[in-house]
Amino acid sequence: MRKNQFEGLLRNLLHLLPGYSVSGWLLHRLARHDMLLGFCCDPSGFDPERFALVAFALPLFVPLHSGLHLNFGRRLRDTNRREIWWNRLGQDTASTLVPAILRANAEFFHPHIIDSDPSDLLRSLGNPSDPYLVEALAFCHARAGRTSAARHSLKTLTGSLDPAIPWHKAMATRLASLDSLLVHSPGELLTHMAGWSEIYRKQLRLE
Repeated sequence: MRKNQFEGLLRNLLHLLPGYSVSGWLLHRLARHDMLLGFCCDPSGFDPERFALVAFALPLFVPLHSGLHLNFGRRLRDTNRREIWWNRLGQDTASTLVPAILRANAEFFHPHIIDSDPSDLLRSLGNPSDPYLVEALAFCHARAGRTSAARHSLKTLTGSLDPAIPWHKAMATRLASLDSLLVHSPGELLTHMAGWSEIYRKQLRLE
């Protein structure tokens, strides 16, 4: 499946998916706390017409700015917990796709989680041992004014990173920037996070 084919398929279903927009591989919506929520197409590597969907949450206030990260995501499954695959040309694709998206929306993105601390949502979709989750939680703590918790997470995570590994080095740089703001410019933190969110939205070409 090509990106424009997925986008065309979902655009024809948007009237059944209130609040969502589609851009390329993404069916998405912006939620509170600068969280991007949605579903990403996962095309089959064996059949050009088959695809699956991954429900994801992305904290835009963490300045990754390097494309979509699905560290906080779950592939859609049926009621028997089997992965769901659709065929773009299947006659029942539209009729089964919308209920699956709405069911996953209710399961993962229900208002109680979205309106509360975004760290709850990230924990529910992430892996506890994933450094990206620990990093995101540190930013969540900082955003919520939990400075001690944020700096504790920063210190713990930074100590486990190897600067010889490129993505570890990039993460350490982000953590150092956050720590500097917490120590020297706490009043400017939310302004910086809003700026990072805006850059990320543009980088992802969100509508």
